[in-house]
Amino acid sequence: MPYAAQHLAQPPSRDDVDRLPGATVVEFGTPWCGHCQRAQPLIETALKDRADIAHVKVEDGPGQRLGRTFGVKLWPTLVFMKDGKEVARLVRPQSGQELQDAVHAEGDGDLRAYTRGTQNDLTAAPHDNKIKWACPAPYDYALRFRFVQRALHAHS
Repeated sequence: MPYAAQHLAQPPSRDDVDRLPGATVVEFGTPWCGHCQRAQPLIETALKDRADIAHVKVEDGPGQRLGRTFGVKLWPTLVFMKDGKEVARLVRPQSGQELQDAVHAEGDGDLRAYTRGTQNDLTAAPHDNKIKWACPAPYDYALRFRFVQRALHAHS
């Protein structure tokens, strides 16, 4: 299943996603998001000629439960899965090389991700410096931002 240009009309349930066999990239975003639009050519290029990796494009936003179950806070968020288990994620990819490395690693079964702390706190293994995963998970950035805001407000 190559690159999917359109979001699914009806998003799958979390159970359906957890049952997906093989390598899958679940992309969360919206059609109107500027970051998502800029990333589309990169994602398309990375997934081109990769029939071994399924691409599931899910429109996220208020009232969309699937994104919340994955803790998605920023768009686009690409969740890399192997046999229904999240193995890594890439948030707001900035370069084609970053995506190419992640897609080739997943398709080759070479994602050496491990869990540290919480289930969504994923990082690449220390010896795999070429793949830059968003770590800690995106929701941690929001928590840090609020903490810094409070600290700055308290000192002003």
